[in-house]
Amino acid sequence: MQLKLGIQDSTPPTRNRAVQYSLLALCNKCGATHDMTVSVLLSDGPIEKQSIGHLYSGKTLPKSLADLTNRGVSCPKTGRQSIQKDKHQIFLVPAKLITYSRIAASIWSLEIDSSNPVQILVDISPEHYDRILSEFDEESPVYAILKNGLVLHHFEAGNDIRTVEILCDKFHARIILAAAEMYCPEAIAEIEERSDFPGRCTSSQPV
Repeated sequence: MQLKLGIQDSTPPTRNRAVQYSLLALCNKCGATHDMTVSVLLSDGPIEKQSIGHLYSGKTLPKSLADLTNRGVSCPKTGRQSIQKDKHQIFLVPAKLITYSRIAASIWSLEIDSSNPVQILVDISPEHYDRILSEFDEESPVYAILKNGLVLHHFEAGNDIRTVEILCDKFHARIILAAAEMYCPEAIAEIEERSDFPGRCTSSQPV
């Protein structure tokens, strides 16, 4: 279960909107970083992974973050709990970077033959495309993959039917499917049914 913390005593906001951050801690048992199953909303947070000690250097650490130095973290490798007391070993990570890492990690074990890079045409409705795209910031690798899409116009019985098609390699196609599974499960069947290898000739325009 993910615990969300409110930061009421953080430094004044410098951004137009708050960003959700996950927290990771360096494990004293195995030396890896583990998810603390805690998230916070910050309007003045870092754009990439940064320790809370570095971010709040010379400032008062918000109590909700300071309390994390007493929070137990489970180590999946040893099955034991540890407590990270060093605030420079507790890290804020933009949640959407965590999301991409989890999406990528979930498909690393799949066999993908990089010596024969097959190009796949991923086909998705504009409604589902927009819903998935809205979950990622412009800096996200997933956003860049999705923005390679083209709007296709198919004329059937006098009706203009629009779809979004993304030409990509097999790895990126699997990332799109994983993102759909997270944020728009109803799009999965549509993508799997309508996607195909390139070969169709249609007029297109950039998304």
